[in-house]
Parts: sequence; C-alpha cells; structure tokens
Amino acid sequence: MTTEIYIALLGLLAGWTATTLYFLKAFKRAYNRGLAEGLRTLDDQHATRIRCLELDLNGLRHSRERDQDLHEAALLQSRQHYADMCKKMIHLRCPFTHIDHRTLISAADTLRLAQETWQAFPGTDHVRNRAASQQNQLQKTAATVIQLIHRAEQMNERALPQAPAPVEVQV
Repeated sequence: MTTEIYIALLGLLAGWTATTLYFLKAFKRAYNRGLAEGLRTLDDQHATRIRCLELDLNGLRHSRERDQDLHEAALLQSRQHYADMCKKMIHLRCPFTHIDHRTLISAADTLRLAQETWQAFPGTDHVRNRAASQQNQLQKTAATVIQLIHRAEQMNERALPQAPAPVEVQV
C-alpha cells in the first residue's frame, strides 16, 4: 500500500505541477494577449494623437502663411501709402519760411525809405515811381508768402520754425 500511495502522491504531484505549468502558461498567454492589445490600443491612440497634432500644425502653418500674406499685403499697402503721402507732401510743402516773409517786408521798407529819400531830390520821379511799384509788388508777394506759410502750418502737424525778429537799420 505504501507503494500505491507513493504512486498516487507522485501522480497527484505531477498533476498539480502540470496544472500549475498550464495555468502559468495560460496566465502568461493571457497577459501577453492583454499586453499586446493594450499596446495596440496605445499605439492607435498615439497615432490618432499624432494625426491630430499634424492637423493642428498644418492648420497653424496655413494660418501663419495667411497672416504673413496679409501682413505683407498691408506692409506693401502701407509703403505705397507712404510713398503717395511723400509725393503729396512734396507738392504741399511750403517753400517759404517766416524768414523769407520778414526779408520781403524788410526789402519793402527799404524801398519805402528810398522813395521818401528820393522825394527830396528833383528829377527823380521815375526812380521814385519804380521804387513805389516795387514796394507794392514786394508787399503783395510778402502777403502771398505769409498766406502760403499759414496754409502749410495748418496742413502740417508742426509749424514751420519761427525766424528771429529782423534787426532794423536806423538811418
């Protein structure tokens, strides 16, 4: 009987060992199958995420290119507007300053003084008339110049520089 018990125990031990090995093998296969399925799922999720990121990058690239094209168009338009404004400013810029106006007024005063001086001398009527005519022309020109200066000051953002007061010559 002991031999039979030993054989039964040996059979039982072999059965438990085989069952354990089969269970370990089954667990390992199930684990690997689950691991493979999980990895496949993760790979699919990562691939989907990569595709979404690529779509986002493409969208951002197209948006950036569109914005860059709009910026370049706006920059070109701004440059053209600046060039047009420069051309207009060349035509609108006043070529005269307050110094020119004061010089004309001073010359007119000098002609007035010459006219008054020549009045005392006989036979200088033609010179006196010419001095009076030139004085009137200079005063009209000075009035036109000051009008141009004031218009330019109104059109410009800043006024033209003021000239210092002229030094009057006393005779």
